[in-house]
Amino acid sequence: AALSTFAWLCFASIGQAEMAAQLFGAVGAIRDSLGMALPPRQRARYEHRIAAIRDALGQRVFAAAWARGKVMSIDQAVAYCLSI
Repeated sequence: AALSTFAWLCFASIGQAEMAAQLFGAVGAIRDSLGMALPPRQRARYEHRIAAIRDALGQRVFAAAWARGKVMSIDQAVAYCLSI
């Protein structure tokens, strides 16, 4: 949850859409690897945030950033957050 929040703040607070997409990609991969589904009550907010980031970047750039995030480990994602 903390990485998702930080990913959104990267976009909403400092306008770093590509960074946010990468972190959301990492969060998705981490969730998948742990078998943790997104709770249904959070789905609409999550989809809204992803759509806003995708709209800001365009599909191609968004997909590339998401793919970079999908291959990050938890430690790499946290280190990426700390480097900002």
